[in-house]
Amino acid sequence: MSAATLALGGLAVGTAAFLCLHTWLRWFARSWLEAFLVVFLVVYGSYFVAEAMFGVSGILAVVAIGFGMGRIGKFAVEPDSVRPNFPPLPSPRKQKKRRGLF
Repeated sequence: MSAATLALGGLAVGTAAFLCLHTWLRWFARSWLEAFLVVFLVVYGSYFVAEAMFGVSGILAVVAIGFGMGRIGKFAVEPDSVRPNFPPLPSPRKQKKRRGLF
């Protein structure tokens, strides 16, 4: 396989994985933790799929997902962007001022 085929194949696998990931995040993500776990699994899964199944560059597949998340999906994993599924966390209590060194 030539270097151009390896590179373009990796970018194609990463782009396809990103489009699926972005669609899922946009329509089905209910919590930020769920979204984070899915992003984590898709990134590592795309590396494996590119390297083991297609024999193309897994690194460039991950890079393509990173560029896509940076360009289109940069707000997809923020807690405010997903539908609320859990009540908000309580605000932290104010700590008392301590005297002394510690």
